[in-house]
Amino acid sequence: MADIKKSLIYISLTLVVLYTLPGFAINQLQPATDTQLQKILIDFTQYAEQARKEWQIPGMAIAIVKDNQIIYKKGFGVRNTKGEPVTPETIFNVASLTKSFTAALLAKQIEEEKYTWDTKVQQLYPEFKLYDSKATQEFAVKDLVAHDSGLSARALQFLPYFGYDQDYQIHGLREFSSSKRC
Repeated sequence: MADIKKSLIYISLTLVVLYTLPGFAINQLQPATDTQLQKILIDFTQYAEQARKEWQIPGMAIAIVKDNQIIYKKGFGVRNTKGEPVTPETIFNVASLTKSFTAALLAKQIEEEKYTWDTKVQQLYPEFKLYDSKATQEFAVKDLVAHDSGLSARALQFLPYFGYDQDYQIHGLREFSSSKRC
């Protein structure tokens, strides 16, 4: 439970940072100069480290992307009980938080009218197939985030730990019988 709480705090901090970063920027319509940006990032680094300590987060990493370029990446604190430092390349287990990331990205693409919540997954990914052919045909984008496929909550969860790649995992979906019938 403590790990979940720390993960939620970490993600909350990240979101706060993303939404408050403009507060560190110069309040102008023109882009900041390189000198101004460096000052903003120095202030931001101090803020992030202070917040990490106040919230008692052992370690975190932050990256800022501007115009599809990473303009800032830094690790803060430690990544394990051995005291090894967090680097920008440290991999964090964010567990179920990836679901909200996925939903946000889907919503963004829907807003851009690339597809709708009701678009069938097979239309976007023809290789997609579930055990039940009718469920396969009816499975929509919204079903990806609604957890109403009928698949077991743990279906395929541990395959990556045994070296199975994403393609194998997706192919494996067709082998699991679903409790849902369309």
